[in-house]
Amino acid sequence: MVKRIQWWQILLVFVAIILIVCVGGILRVTLATSGTAYYHKGDTEISIKLSQSDVNALRESLAVDNYRVVGFGTGFARCGFTENCYVRFGGLTFMMGKDDCPSVHIKELNLTYSITREGNDALRSLLTQYGFSFPYGYDTE
Repeated sequence: MVKRIQWWQILLVFVAIILIVCVGGILRVTLATSGTAYYHKGDTEISIKLSQSDVNALRESLAVDNYRVVGFGTGFARCGFTENCYVRFGGLTFMMGKDDCPSVHIKELNLTYSITREGNDALRSLLTQYGFSFPYGYDTE
């Protein structure tokens, strides 16, 4: 006799997969010791290797603001996320919006979440030291 799969069993597997991916991502970010940052706008293209202290500062800046997930996909926030401006460490790519909204999109998880205004300011201040310019603007890709 063939047993039918119940809807709750499918839901349970889906939730387990999401938890494994998210927890794995959090551990990779927590244990990261180095990373990269990339910026491209017009004639300006910057690619840098981040130091341990930079990664530590970014980890604090990118902390979730009271676990406020904006949504899955880049369309949930009006920030204009782009691969032309990101930081990458722990195997995850954190894309920043073109304006100064305090949200970040994680490319690999297709997840957008809010960071604190202070974290957003600290993130952009750190990257400005390397020649990044904010707000990123909407005039170029």
